[in-house]
Amino acid sequence: MNRWMAGLSDVGRASILASVRGCLTDPNVARTIQVSTPTTVTRVSGTLTQDIAYQTDQLSAVLEPLSLREVETSGGRYQMDDLVVRVLDDDLSTPPTTDSTLTIDGETYAVVMPQLDPLSIHWRLIARRSP
Repeated sequence: MNRWMAGLSDVGRASILASVRGCLTDPNVARTIQVSTPTTVTRVSGTLTQDIAYQTDQLSAVLEPLSLREVETSGGRYQMDDLVVRVLDDDLSTPPTTDSTLTIDGETYAVVMPQLDPLSIHWRLIARRSP
């Protein structure tokens, strides 16, 4: 835990969570998306295939474009059409990974970088449209 968070009370965290929840679920800015994360990979006996089980959550998210500065300083990791997708940690049944996919308005996006904020309140997902 970061030193500055050590003194944060449960009441203080709850207050921050309520504020973030209000922003990320505001019907004027939030969109409904699906987050699918692989949870189990099982090798199919006698074949070269695998069965993958996914946990899919439908939740509210706020989408924004990735900044030009962040693209330029990413060392080629990010692209101009990548999105920043913010979702509440409490709304996810499984933490997102780089194997997770997002469905936004019928389009599929791959998670390029999942980042949990220091208070474990929300995820900042960098997502790229899948071909």
